[in-house]
Amino acid sequence: MRYGDITESYRFKVLDCYHRKIGRDGKHYAWYHITDVTMTQRDDAPMKRAAQLAANLDYLSMMVDVALPNEGV
Repeated sequence: MRYGDITESYRFKVLDCYHRKIGRDGKHYAWYHITDVTMTQRDDAPMKRAAQLAANLDYLSMMVDVALPNEGV
């Protein structure tokens, strides 16, 4: 699922399929018993903001001719 800048991911273990059906629309449907459900959320906004700030700082340092340290690069 996706809500704005937040992404939700679900992981689970399928135990078995307990019912199958073909709907009126001709599509196949199945119902499962599941276990070990975990949900994680990831918010992309802070990473996008950090990348933009780094780009802004790089641009400003170029404009005023100041060398920035490149640790870990």
